[in-house]
Amino acid sequence: MFCPVTTFKTKTNKYFFLYLLIIITLCGCSGINKLINEDLNKTSVPNITLASKIQPQNVYKGQEVELSIDAFDPNNLPLTYLWSCEHGTLNKNDASIVIWNAPNITGNYIVSCTVGNGTNSTNHEFIITVQDTINPLEIIYVTQNITITQNITITQNVIVTCDVFVFLDTYDGLAKIYAQDSTFLGDLSSNEYSVNSIMNSFGTYGSSYNTLSIWNSFGTYGSLFSNYSAYNKLATQPPSIVYKGIIIGYITANSFFANGIHPDLLKYYYNSKNS
Repeated sequence: MFCPVTTFKTKTNKYFFLYLLIIITLCGCSGINKLINEDLNKTSVPNITLASKIQPQNVYKGQEVELSIDAFDPNNLPLTYLWSCEHGTLNKNDASIVIWNAPNITGNYIVSCTVGNGTNSTNHEFIITVQDTINPLEIIYVTQNITITQNITITQNVIVTCDVFVFLDTYDGLAKIYAQDSTFLGDLSSNEYSVNSIMNSFGTYGSSYNTLSIWNSFGTYGSLFSNYSAYNKLATQPPSIVYKGIIIGYITANSFFANGIHPDLLKYYYNSKNS
């Protein structure tokens, strides 16, 4: 039996799907994807999975602090970073890892980072307490003077009592290392990213190949035989650790050398801090 109503619906559905097919053909898949992506952009908010003040934990006046943001977008959209601070200075403001130079005044400071995906953004604030400059560990003075540069003469000092790990923590990022021939050998720092750190394996002073590194076993300051070397067990002029113009210790494998820290012990401890 012929049914006009049913025939009308069938034709209507056929024309509807034909019309839909024409639209898809004209727009193309790229047009549909564009619409989908635009919709994702509107709803996607970057998530900060980790926000940490990496190095160091204790911050003193004028000190460098490494800050990092680990962020991801749920829809894998590219992210941008924008850092800002009212006090202190940043080495850059558009990366996931930056260096903040603390001001020379104690107090609590805020460094913020905004992470965006082009449409939406999220913000994180670091609240950092800047402390007064630390006092050197208890020392007694002796009469020997050592010239570090042509214009600076420093007085050698002897540490009376000090736990080696407390010492390494206390002066981490603050003390400098000098050879007894006045050559600068880097910063006493566990920071793997700092340019002058002895723990930066890609830097001048942390590389095992650079002539200015105490880790270069063929160099003047890291061999088994040089009198200026940290690894010479008989060295009488090993690298010194200097803080504010004062020698506060030595890096040496010579177990008979007063106030010496074995280079392997130093590396072990700073590596453990970074693991």
